[in-house]
Amino acid sequence: MHFSVILDDQPGTLARLLSVIAQERGNILHIHHTLAESNIPVLMAKVTIELETRGREHIESIKTH
Repeated sequence: MHFSVILDDQPGTLARLLSVIAQERGNILHIHHTLAESNIPVLMAKVTIELETRGREHIESIKTH
């Protein structure tokens, strides 16, 4: 599974996202965190994650958590 989210660039925000993935037992393969793209609003960060899952049901569980 690949997905991107725009988060507030505040201490703890990324940790909360990663905590959700950990609770759902997702396996992070790659993570990219950037502030330097022109389409990202000020004080926001784009996080792109490549995640290993156990299938479609697991993906849906992560997405709705």
